[in-house]
Amino acid sequence: VYTDTIVVSVANPPVVNLGADTAFCSGNTLTLDAGNTGLRFLWNTHDTTQTIPVTNSGTYHVTVANGNCVATDTIVVTVNPTPVVNLGADTTFCSAANLTLDAGNSGASYLWNTNDTTQTYRVTAAGTYSVTVRNGNCVATDTIIVDMIASPIVNLGNDTILCNDARLYLDVTYRNATYLWQNNSRNANYTVTTPGTYWVELNNNGCKASDTLVVTYATSPIVDLGADTFAC
Repeated sequence: VYTDTIVVSVANPPVVNLGADTAFCSGNTLTLDAGNTGLRFLWNTHDTTQTIPVTNSGTYHVTVANGNCVATDTIVVTVNPTPVVNLGADTTFCSAANLTLDAGNSGASYLWNTNDTTQTYRVTAAGTYSVTVRNGNCVATDTIIVDMIASPIVNLGNDTILCNDARLYLDVTYRNATYLWQNNSRNANYTVTTPGTYWVELNNNGCKASDTLVVTYATSPIVDLGADTFAC
């Protein structure tokens, strides 16, 4: 008679589910969890923990072992760039100038609070402007406050001709402006007494305007019809 004994253990096979392929925005971290606490783990990243943090796009694979029972799963992770939006600091511009706001991030989709959907926006009035930039499911926003200063208006008139000792009075008074004439005068007015080119620049808190005038002097004609006389 011969006898023998064997002990058979039945281990439950692990069930591994890393979830569906997914995408998230850069700057965030996705934690992959293989479940099955207490078992053995081997990721294709060489990690041997139940969970791993993911910050980069790629294919991630894990093998979970319970004794001789093994299960695997794979997930594809896509990390989309999060748009960075900077419209700049709050600013002031001149009414005669053009201010263009650029949301950057070419290829993304845009929505301004003006309902425009372009990457750039031309500002023509003071106000608060904001834009939302979307790259897939990644979203960023920025806001800028724009103030406007009226550009000064200056008109010295058409080029002109004066006679002999005539004078031409030029007055360019404009509220809150400063003045600079061709001779460095800072007055709001100027009196022309000689021929030449005259110009003035007005500055209203950084908003400038200028004009130029050419003045020519002509000699007055001398007319002599002679003394009063009689004729037959």
